[in-house]
Amino acid sequence: MTLATVNLKAANNEDWRLTLSLTADGDPVDLAGYAARMQVKSAPEDNAPLATLSTEVGGLTIDGSSLLIFLPADKTRGLRGGIYHYDLLLTIAGSVTRVCAGTITVDEGITR
Repeated sequence: MTLATVNLKAANNEDWRLTLSLTADGDPVDLAGYAARMQVKSAPEDNAPLATLSTEVGGLTIDGSSLLIFLPADKTRGLRGGIYHYDLLLTIAGSVTRVCAGTITVDEGITR
């Protein structure tokens, strides 16, 4: 798997849902046995994440060759409008691979 840059856009008054389909050389990657984790930070060098998602604590679900990302509106409300940074790691048998990274542009939602 090659590191992909995926820049996202969302509002802070809605659920965030995204499905990533992972491939290698154009073929789907079987993610059975993998664990995934993702953090959202104001800046890449920040120690404290604003949001943490994983297959263990929730927010990330593996389904075949797809990775489903879900952050509910009650969690997105804590993020102010702006640009944030994230990356997504997959782990299997102690081996960690960074599969995507980028920014999340958060629009300030109007309706609460």
